[in-house]
Amino acid sequence: MVILRCCHRSVVGVALLSRAHLTRLSFDAVCFTVDGDRPRAWVATVRDGDCTWRAMPRSEDVRVDFDPWLFEDRCVRAAGDIYWHICNSSRALKLDPRTLDFSYLPVPAELGDRFKKYRIGETPEDKELFFTPYIHQQLVITMDFVEGLPKSKNKDVILVM
Repeated sequence: MVILRCCHRSVVGVALLSRAHLTRLSFDAVCFTVDGDRPRAWVATVRDGDCTWRAMPRSEDVRVDFDPWLFEDRCVRAAGDIYWHICNSSRALKLDPRTLDFSYLPVPAELGDRFKKYRIGETPEDKELFFTPYIHQQLVITMDFVEGLPKSKNKDVILVM
């Protein structure tokens, strides 16, 4: 994991927000930092090789009350939002890519024990958010964690990593 520290600021991760054109070097990306004890989004806009940066205000609603090293450097885009897993935590950090607002998302009680590992994903058909346990380098996808899915469709799928 690469976390750069400077003046009480930690760079945690980067995520692609949009691509303006597939054949040109044109895109928007967000750089997620922890500035003091607050998350902050920095947006890079690249158009035909020229880059500009916008520093968004530090989040007023979310406080990072733990070491930023506990954030995983890679993020997951699922159900329209961007998520960063927090090691040994019963919550994940969520970024709304439309508003660039941060919030915490609690992990379902079945997975919320600080010693259990989990991953976040989305169902391919309807893009619903789900959580899945990560046990001994296997992902056990239990479909009953999918909000709104009928119980008759629940099943476990094991993916060996």
